[in-house]
Amino acid sequence: MKWAGAAQKNIVTLNGEQAFSYGSRQTFSVEATQLKQCTGPGYVLLKHEDMYLGLGFLREDDGKPTIESLLPRHWVHTLAKPDTSSAK
Repeated sequence: MKWAGAAQKNIVTLNGEQAFSYGSRQTFSVEATQLKQCTGPGYVLLKHEDMYLGLGFLREDDGKPTIESLLPRHWVHTLAKPDTSSAK
């Protein structure tokens, strides 16, 4: 992610619902208009607004573009774990 800002192609900007799907490690649909910077199926850099989220894998299923979340499984567990250290 350190070099994400230098990317020139294969970048997909997600809407809020798609970003949530990415964070939940789901496969989700994208619109063709979101793929203007993509060269075709394969690895893509995902961002929401001005924040880079991580990698996904772009493929076409029955003519409809979808992205598979490549967010590491253990990151989801860590992010979803409630912080109980300050509970009294």
